Amino acid sequence: MESSELRVGNLVTKNDEIFVVDFITIQMAHNYNPIPLTEEWLFRAGYTENDLSQGKIIYGAKGGFIITALSNKEIFFVHKLQNLHYELKDAELIIKQ
Repeated sequence: MESSELRVGNLVTKNDEIFVVDFITIQMAHNYNPIPLTEEWLFRAGYTENDLSQGKIIYGAKGGFIITALSNKEIFFVHKLQNLHYELKDAELIIKQ
């Protein structure tokens, strides 16, 4: 993972433990792994089953998700969803722990 992909507040993993990115984590980004985006993570981020059934979220061809309200780009990792949300909404994505 490259430090240029991360922002303070992103979620990453190391040895099956979840970390919130801070300035030190960014400097050591190569020691951390991205968290795969799953339905569980989408629900923790506030998306619902209705979003899936109504086409607001669709399954991508390569195993990721496309959040149609944000982009037509397939997203594979939690930190990428966080970054896209921040870029387009100018606000942090709240993810329930």
